[in-house]
Amino acid sequence: MARAKKLTYGAVNITMHPHSPEKYVELFRMARKNASNVNLRGDSFATLSYFYPYKKGQVISEPFEGEILKYTDIDVNGDW
Repeated sequence: MARAKKLTYGAVNITMHPHSPEKYVELFRMARKNASNVNLRGDSFATLSYFYPYKKGQVISEPFEGEILKYTDIDVNGDW
């Protein structure tokens, strides 16, 4: 019997003050530019893979899209 395909989506709800589209876009652009890996816990990490306008030529108040990658950092030289 074949396995059922599974696709998982998530969402991040971030609130900043003052609430302006420019501030949110600036936050994610800085996070992407920093491109550091964030330790979630133990050997689980995350990074912002990309962050772009949803459509070319759009204004800053229109939707953006991005991708947060979560991964396990495996020490290949560690004890197995």
